[in-house]
Amino acid sequence: MNYNEFLEQIRGLEFQELREDQPEYMEFVIATSHLDGLSSILESYYGVPYTSPEQRPSKQARKHADPYGGIRKGQTLYCLNRGGVFHYALLWPWGDGKSTTIKIIQG
Repeated sequence: MNYNEFLEQIRGLEFQELREDQPEYMEFVIATSHLDGLSSILESYYGVPYTSPEQRPSKQARKHADPYGGIRKGQTLYCLNRGGVFHYALLWPWGDGKSTTIKIIQG
């Protein structure tokens, strides 16, 4: 799957809020109950998470995520290097457990 096909699959999801929708940066909020569908799309593009919610983020994970708001335990980072261009997805669950902010970045 290429990046444009990936974005089209993401755009087919039901968002609670779409904050930004540009080719290089997409930010939205999704109901936590819909994360299974999102996770399968993310894993088909990125592979397994670089950092899962159960892990304490490594120094390298923090280096990747810092320009985009950072990463901490309880959050998820996907990272993929395609031809020298990094692609990221960051998942930040809300404290209420009902919503998750997602950032998709091509940098």
